[in-house]
Amino acid sequence: MQNKKVKLLLGLHSHQPVGNFDFVFEDAYKKSYFPFMNIAKDYPDFKFTVHFTGALWEFFEERHPEFIDMIGEMLSKDQIEIVISGFYEPVLASIPEVDRRHQIKKSISYIKKKYGIRPHGLWLTERVFESDVLKTLVDLGLSYVVVDDYHFLQSGILQKNLFGYYLTEHEGKKIGVFPINQTLRYLVPFKKPSEIMAYLKEIKDNMPQGAACIFDDGEKFGIWPGTFEWVYEKGWLREFIETVLKSDFVETDTYSGYMKKTKPLGRVYLPSSSYFEMGEWSLPADVGVRFMEFVDHLKKQNLFEANRMFVKGGIWKNFLVKYSEANAMHKKMIFVSKLVNAYKGSRKKEALSHLLKGQANDAYWHGVFGGLYLPHLRRAIYEHLLKAESIVAKDLFVKDDLNADGYEEVYMKNKNISLGITSKDGSIYELSLPKRGINFQDTLTRRFEHYHKDVEVIKEHKEDAHTKSIHEIKRYVKEEVKKEMVYDWYERRSFIVHILPPGTHVDMMRYMNFKELGDFVNMPYNIRADKAKPAVYLHRKGGIYPEGGHYPFEVGKRVILDKDAVYMSLNTNKNVPISALVGIEFNLHFVKPTFIVGNNTYKGNEKMFEDTGDNLVIEDEFFNVKMKFCTSWKGSIWVYPVYTLSQSESGMDMVYQGSSILFVYPISIKSFNINILMEV
Repeated sequence: MQNKKVKLLLGLHSHQPVGNFDFVFEDAYKKSYFPFMNIAKDYPDFKFTVHFTGALWEFFEERHPEFIDMIGEMLSKDQIEIVISGFYEPVLASIPEVDRRHQIKKSISYIKKKYGIRPHGLWLTERVFESDVLKTLVDLGLSYVVVDDYHFLQSGILQKNLFGYYLTEHEGKKIGVFPINQTLRYLVPFKKPSEIMAYLKEIKDNMPQGAACIFDDGEKFGIWPGTFEWVYEKGWLREFIETVLKSDFVETDTYSGYMKKTKPLGRVYLPSSSYFEMGEWSLPADVGVRFMEFVDHLKKQNLFEANRMFVKGGIWKNFLVKYSEANAMHKKMIFVSKLVNAYKGSRKKEALSHLLKGQANDAYWHGVFGGLYLPHLRRAIYEHLLKAESIVAKDLFVKDDLNADGYEEVYMKNKNISLGITSKDGSIYELSLPKRGINFQDTLTRRFEHYHKDVEVIKEHKEDAHTKSIHEIKRYVKEEVKKEMVYDWYERRSFIVHILPPGTHVDMMRYMNFKELGDFVNMPYNIRADKAKPAVYLHRKGGIYPEGGHYPFEVGKRVILDKDAVYMSLNTNKNVPISALVGIEFNLHFVKPTFIVGNNTYKGNEKMFEDTGDNLVIEDEFFNVKMKFCTSWKGSIWVYPVYTLSQSESGMDMVYQGSSILFVYPISIKSFNINILMEV
């Protein structure tokens, strides 16, 4: 009787975000993509599946065409299969259906043109599964999709029955779904080949005709901490390949190859889900802490593995609730998508290209990588969305609930400046130069994250063992970094009005040690719009609450968009029998700023200062722009940097997100009115 072998279906998903630094692309190529393929091609009987995202294909075209040729050579020997995703790696469930088609068609077209083959499989970005995406995939000729075993567990299928593929359908459209084995994800490449083979032997003994599916980040093989030395210099990859090829119970195959030879294990319907860790990351931070504690409790009781199918965190779209900045970016993308897809002009292809790049997933969420916390990734998203918008719409004036938060916004745009204002807190949430693709309001609020709870303070950096997964790395920070672990109680937008006690100073604002006397910061305003000017008027009847008192107080704001400038005014019409300060706060995204007040210059994004004057000039070397504030009153000017602390694949990163600027004045006068002109 023939000895059946377990099929090892190895897949590599290789990706770099749109907007990532050139040196990161090059480093990933030299340390991961090239060395893996260069070694693997020496073993043509070692079959596997690869996925490269659109930003990487474009990088290979420009910088390493020889790598494209290498892939073609391996394809010609039937050693590898190429699967696709949306070209610029969007979360397909998060973008309009028309754009899903654009993204997938672009991927199919690229592979067909480059290699003369039509892809059959799809790597589902971040394994974010929602059933309505399936119809699009089937309509475009795809026959299978790769998700996590966790999706299947939630549907009640036991782990022992997950060594193959299933069929699912939506509205009668059927497609194959493969479950990625979580155990293999954690074993490869962090454990010795002998340990991995022992696990594969277990699979073979329990399901002799089954498939062991792994489809995971290509960057694990050289980019993740310590893996270049382990995988290549110490020979893990060659040893692994040779061990597999010599085995009498393991045989490699591609996903399509296996599917052609093997019937499905059954039919399945999967829930809206992603991989297990995503469920942890997408929860609100305080709930995330409870989730981690619950999982730890189950593990200590040896109950977790047997009951993992019943343990579920949040879903990917929770990030649009957890981070208002992600939601603002997402709703901007939806808004621009409608404009671009309705556009009939000669530059449609150019506008669509920018839109698709602006849908790249990385900056819309945050997990173990920097994601949303990385300004250069958000910057790239806004750059492409703004440029797409600039092509298809010269002037706009819209009053609607654009952010889907229950509050009206006004969005107004001319060819030079675009401005978004929300009634939710009376603030400016977008301030952009559309043609340049710069959004100065692309800031980030400092928030508690669930992984902050376990951060340890040390004097010197500690190194973890190089064979640890990034999910297992301890988080350490130095004392000066820990100091910046400050949490804001309001969104870091602009044209925010504070009522402050006398004696408040800039470092109290920076470290959230100030007392707020008014209720004008994060409370709703009435909003009125005038399209003819164009202008927005905001008004709030609130109060000032000193110790033991309450005084009614009203604040009015006016914002007028001009050709090259924004005119703002703030007025109050109530006299209060107390001494206080009014602070008008702007939080703006810079990279390499220099601040100039009169004859005083403060250079660098780390600067915190107090000065006095009626104008402030900000020059940013990176953007090559000059921004000028002119005020009708001479007062105090406070500036401080805003840093966030986020986890990354290497530990914890302190990141400059922009600068907070306050114009501060006493309000012990009967009627307060100040005008601010901002020019860019």
